[in-house]
Amino acid sequence: MPLTVEKKLPITGPRIVAALLTGFFLTVLSTTILNWWSVGEVKIQPIMVVVVWCGFNLSLNNHMAGGPVVMLLGYLGDSLSGGIVGLQVIVNTVVFCLCAIAQRRLDLEKWPYQMIAVGLMMLISPLIIIAGLMLVSQQHLTMPAGFITSLLWHALLSALLAPLFFMLLGSFSRFLQKLWPAPQRGKIDG
Repeated sequence: MPLTVEKKLPITGPRIVAALLTGFFLTVLSTTILNWWSVGEVKIQPIMVVVVWCGFNLSLNNHMAGGPVVMLLGYLGDSLSGGIVGLQVIVNTVVFCLCAIAQRRLDLEKWPYQMIAVGLMMLISPLIIIAGLMLVSQQHLTMPAGFITSLLWHALLSALLAPLFFMLLGSFSRFLQKLWPAPQRGKIDG
């Protein structure tokens, strides 16, 4: 007599679509409408919040579904910025992997943890970019005056925005999940 059992599959599709659409719009809008969104020389880059969100919501438990998402967003950022193609891909991938590893220990449902994670990744990501530029140019780079202050402000502003973006991404993902087709029921022959 066959039994019908509902398969417990993680529904990552809505999360992937939410991350891709949000990341795409934030990347495109950061070059146009959101270009004014800055404090002095510090331009806020909410795309890193999306990458951190992917690291905690599309990570190792979901077969690394977020890896291709953050790579695609990095490539889009590289293409629109006109910089070295592949640098943002590497930065996004490293940040994603760090967050995926931390996801095993941390629960980012609480806003202080979201702020700390985004703030730390905003400090780490420019260091990865600097290391990449040093590898490409094969020479020592000189830091502009006020680089550390600018970096700290950047991390602080992004950290303050993290709970808002995490809430929006979570809400968008839940909305898409309501529209997503239900998982198929499997039959087990007994």
